[in-house]
Amino acid sequence: MSDQNKALIAPAATLSLAEAAAMTGQNYTRPLFETHRNDAESRALARKDLETRMISRTNAVHTDFSWATRTLITSLPAGDPAISMLAGRLAQDNALAPIHTLPVEMFLVVLSYIVDGSRTKYAPLSIVGAVCTSWRRIIVSSPSLWTSINLCKRVDFALALDRSCNAPINVTFNGNPCANTLPDIYAAISHHATHIASLEFRLPSYPRPNATLLENFPSSFPLLHTLIFRSYTDLKIPPGESFLLRNTSIGNSAMPVLRKLCLNRVSLPWTLPFFRGLVDLHIELDVEEPVFLNLEVFRDGLASCPQLESLLLHGVGPVPTESKSDIAAVPVPLPNLHMLDLHYCELGSATCAELVVGSIGMIPPTVDLSIGFRGLDDNFVSLQAYPGSADTSRLHFADHSGWNPRMHWLFNRFPAVREARYSISRPSLPEELDSLSAMLADPYLQQLEILTTHYVPLGVLATILKTRGTGMLKQPTLWSAATPGTETDEREDLEFLKEQVGDVYVDLFWEEI
Repeated sequence: MSDQNKALIAPAATLSLAEAAAMTGQNYTRPLFETHRNDAESRALARKDLETRMISRTNAVHTDFSWATRTLITSLPAGDPAISMLAGRLAQDNALAPIHTLPVEMFLVVLSYIVDGSRTKYAPLSIVGAVCTSWRRIIVSSPSLWTSINLCKRVDFALALDRSCNAPINVTFNGNPCANTLPDIYAAISHHATHIASLEFRLPSYPRPNATLLENFPSSFPLLHTLIFRSYTDLKIPPGESFLLRNTSIGNSAMPVLRKLCLNRVSLPWTLPFFRGLVDLHIELDVEEPVFLNLEVFRDGLASCPQLESLLLHGVGPVPTESKSDIAAVPVPLPNLHMLDLHYCELGSATCAELVVGSIGMIPPTVDLSIGFRGLDDNFVSLQAYPGSADTSRLHFADHSGWNPRMHWLFNRFPAVREARYSISRPSLPEELDSLSAMLADPYLQQLEILTTHYVPLGVLATILKTRGTGMLKQPTLWSAATPGTETDEREDLEFLKEQVGDVYVDLFWEEI
């Protein structure tokens, strides 16, 4: 064994300072220890000399130890008055740091965006709370940050309920992944119903008998302003029925401040009390056969919501009728309406759309509008108008059997059509496109500026515009516009359009369908 290894295992009492210095590679200066023997007292004196020299040397290198002050204060034992005074001053100093200059109210707004934008909801709060004790204290003691609750996440659910301190909460629940916990979920909703402000509930796909929320609904939601029901399964209503779960407990639930009701693949009677006083009513049924309700019930529903701002109806509306007296009945004024979205895919649903539009009084010109329906002739028509373009509507006409002038009721209620798209299901011969000529000749399309066509030959459009005149048209786009004829004919037609309207885009390729 080498001398160095022997020294490493030697008892500490027999290891001289000179030997220790030699082992560590230090420059040992013998005169420092010549007056000290290798006994306990001598060694203590030697350490004192070393500490003095180290302090002196450190002071020569770093004259300011302020950078270590915070660490030293936090590492000192508590209990001593002098140490407590130092700790208090350190806390005051931390409170003045730049990181704490943001007002608490603004800080909470920033945190609310972080929570709302995260799928994990409260995980970001844990990260932010680790920055400093002050931020953590604000996060833990601010109920407004803990009001978004997902009932499927039981840990988050319990934590948020504890820290929300009975503040109004926003509850969401997805019934499929958590179907085995439905009884507990219903109990939790009932227990906390008095401070639920919004409830978004996705019903399970195949609920067991008496297992849906609609059949276990609390009797009162005094603070509920938003109620959203969605279903995974297609809505199937028995023949002769218009609604499901007509006699469930939801019909007896009091929701005095409900303002937003959204139903997706869920059909409920419009006569229920919570259909009154709404600001937003959105119903999307996604059904092959529409759900019709009595026209009088429909209009009563609108009249009971005088402050209605947005109305979305897909697959639901008043029973179609050809009665002019019904269509001409006194409309319901909705002065605050800013969004109207109607969509009906059923054959002959134009009358249903007409009744809805006719039931509403003067529609504001700035309404965000989207209406789509199929007529008795199987044509599909959609009309859109958007805020910021108060004098503009956009028309899409899918031609299956010709232009229907009965659609004037629609054009007469909304801003002039400035943009139109005309499409047919297959390439057609020129003589089969009389409906395009009829559409462009309609008096409600005389302010048309932008026209897009599909499967309309270039020569056909050129011929129509030579007869009609280009009017305000300035930007036609023709897709799959090959013209039966010679290249000379195509060139002449294109030159005519460019000369009349300037900017023209033509795609001559015919796709196979």
